[in-house]
Amino acid sequence: DRRSPALAVYVRAINLGEGDTQAVTLYAPDGTTIATSEVPPLDRDKAQYQMFVGQKLTASQWPAGTYRGVYRVTDPRGEVVLNREWQLVLR
Repeated sequence: DRRSPALAVYVRAINLGEGDTQAVTLYAPDGTTIATSEVPPLDRDKAQYQMFVGQKLTASQWPAGTYRGVYRVTDPRGEVVLNREWQLVLR
């Protein structure tokens, strides 16, 4: 619904390793970043980890189009080991 009070991306990851970094980003239909969150490298292995990013509605409605959520995990060597993307179409 284009009148939703907020848009958010929620991620629950499992089996992350010490030194992994994570980032989650929400993109507008025009490709601009709405919100992003990046956590420092993990201090130890994690069985699970949760994070989210979002934005409250500041106008009467969200612009129509395809919104993208991207979650990325990078290992201590700087290699991207996981990259997931979700899409939400608002008409």
